[in-house]
Amino acid sequence: MDSDRLFAGWELRSPRVEALSGGRQYRLGKPDEAIEIPGDFSTLLKSDVQLAKREVLRVREEFLKALSAGLVCGSFERHPEKPRYLFYREG
Repeated sequence: MDSDRLFAGWELRSPRVEALSGGRQYRLGKPDEAIEIPGDFSTLLKSDVQLAKREVLRVREEFLKALSAGLVCGSFERHPEKPRYLFYREG
């Protein structure tokens, strides 16, 4: 199955990176958007290829919508069943 690829960038002089590199905490606050992904995509792909394809397309569309709205993906929340990407307004 085809998959999407993104290019990630890190602003090394951002307040967040400066704080974390100095051993300080930095809180992003409440996300403006969250995009949930399947917890075990490999199992989903083996059990239901069509559903897996629909999930890939759904996540793609949600990413495009969030990025088009000026949001940036600033974090990822690990969860065994409902992991999700967290999006924030820039600035």
